Amino acid sequence: MAPRKSTARNATPSHASSIATSSKVTLDSLPPPDVPVSITPDYTPSPRPRVYLDETEKERLVYELVGFYPRKGLYAAESLLESRVDKECDKFTAWMLRNPFDFKGDKEYVLPWHAGLDFARGEFVTNLPEGQATLESRLEDLRTQTERARLVSQRLAHAEEAIDRRLEIAKQRKAEVGFVKEVLAASGLSPLDHKAGLIVQNMTQLHSQLSTLEPPTPSATQPAQPDAKAWEMGRRAYLTWAVNKVASAGGSGEEVLEGVERDMRAAGGSEGVEAIGRAAG
Repeated sequence: MAPRKSTARNATPSHASSIATSSKVTLDSLPPPDVPVSITPDYTPSPRPRVYLDETEKERLVYELVGFYPRKGLYAAESLLESRVDKECDKFTAWMLRNPFDFKGDKEYVLPWHAGLDFARGEFVTNLPEGQATLESRLEDLRTQTERARLVSQRLAHAEEAIDRRLEIAKQRKAEVGFVKEVLAASGLSPLDHKAGLIVQNMTQLHSQLSTLEPPTPSATQPAQPDAKAWEMGRRAYLTWAVNKVASAGGSGEEVLEGVERDMRAAGGSEGVEAIGRAAG
């Protein structure tokens, strides 16, 4: 007689299957989470024009953000690479190469980026009493000089920008008053030439120098009396007095000249008139 199968054994899988099926149906029937797509659904960003920066503005922006010019070197990054990262990377690379490969004791191995370096000189400097310290101090001095040179270059760049701004302002002012030159050209006037300008400049300097001198001392000669005659003041005054006297006598111009000639002949000609003038002077 064939053995009978146990019904309890078959009931357990059916019960588990019903639970799993019901659980699956329950999980599938869960509603999706109600999460908004945006926390500001009513806000619509307005399109903005894209601003393109040139190389100078990019460098200035980088300098304002991190404090250095990207094209003029990274002093802090260079110092970090030279002092820490490079040395540790070299040690790690050498350790990795010595593990899988066997090097003889009398052989010096170098890395690809060490080609051309003089290790004997470096070993000599390192074996000095304070060779490494001296080398590091020298490197620090060079870094300081480089930093100062960059600072001077930066200040020169700022000074050039200030000069360019002043030059632009001067050009604008020149353009504002340029109509004066056009008016002068239209009217036919012209400024003084170079030589005349030098004469004016020299006369101005002479006037400024003479204004600082002491006033002249009064002359020892006594001033002329009001009742003194004109010919008593000198030769030229005498001749002027004689001409005026003849001219005041009346008559035409020819008669006046004839009278002057007669007086000169009576006085002995021009030499006699000069002698009288010298005696009177």
